[in-house]
Amino acid sequence: MKDTGTRHTPGPWVIHDGGRFGVWHSGGPSICAMTGPSLCQPLVEFVGPADIKQCEANAHLMASAPELLEILKKALDPNVSRGMWVEQATDLIAKAEGKWSQKR
Repeated sequence: MKDTGTRHTPGPWVIHDGGRFGVWHSGGPSICAMTGPSLCQPLVEFVGPADIKQCEANAHLMASAPELLEILKKALDPNVSRGMWVEQATDLIAKAEGKWSQKR
């Protein structure tokens, strides 16, 4: 099947707390697509599970999805060196698990 292009909202996706991350109100954190330097398009807002730590972990995994997809594509590309995508994949796994700092 021929690839017809990306159909999902392009990344990067970020976790936006809206002042609520870590404090349980009517919802949890949001996943947003960065559409400009300081513009964020909401994609998903968590309203559960009741465990905020699990909600936070889910948010990290989902926010990493576009980059994880790209690294998988690189892994299958015979023209991309293994060393290049392995290092990027390691960083993305840490990001997906919430162990990554954007200050790097």
